[in-house]
Amino acid sequence: MTTSINVEGIKAPGLSNLSAISKRASIKLEWDSSFSGIQKTVEIWRATSNNRSGATLQYETISDWWEDTDITLGQYYYYWIRVKSIYGRSDGDWHPTGSTSGVQGVSDVSASGSTGGVAGTGSMSSGWNTIDSGTSWTPAITLDAKKLLINARWDYVNINPGTMTTGEKMEAYARITLYNITDSTNVDVWYMGGSSHPVWLYDYDNPHETRGIIYLPFTALCNFTVFSTKSYKLMLEVNLTMTGSFSVSHSYSRDGIEYIVL
Repeated sequence: MTTSINVEGIKAPGLSNLSAISKRASIKLEWDSSFSGIQKTVEIWRATSNNRSGATLQYETISDWWEDTDITLGQYYYYWIRVKSIYGRSDGDWHPTGSTSGVQGVSDVSASGSTGGVAGTGSMSSGWNTIDSGTSWTPAITLDAKKLLINARWDYVNINPGTMTTGEKMEAYARITLYNITDSTNVDVWYMGGSSHPVWLYDYDNPHETRGIIYLPFTALCNFTVFSTKSYKLMLEVNLTMTGSFSVSHSYSRDGIEYIVL
């Protein structure tokens, strides 16, 4: 007597632990497979709303992960997966099982941003003076990033002393500060020419040492976590050391600042 077994009637195995990992320009899906002998591929279905009835098949893979790169930045997607068996049957249980329980994934809205130009004038005193107080910028990203490239340009920065007499002297040191507005902390500080080298030097008795208006292009790569929920600004500050009682004023023009999240 011969006994036959209808192996084609065996249901495809299930899957578990589907997760969607947001990346800079993609969404990576990972899951656990049983790797049963009848598992051929895993079908990946995607919808733009949390309803499987609107989902479409995106890909079939033999692996336990897949990276979705055919996306619109900032668009939320919902995913379901199931197994196709070696018999060509896609009758494995959906994971997640609920038709409105898709795993949500999203990629970044933008990897860059910028602020416009600004100009200003003001008086100064001994010690640190904020010349350009900066323009607030909040990164349009959904992920915290690890690096930030900054490109900035001041068309001119002028530190201008009033009338000086014999023995009077002024030194001015410049720094650029990336400031976390949300937490009221300095993220990074760059000194122009070094912390002990004056960018401006006015000496009444040695006029040949005088320096005046400067053009200030600035580029920096910052290795710190850029938080998607915090605001930042780039400030130009000048430390003024004076010998005498003359007045000092400043003027500046900033063309703009570009932030590139990496």
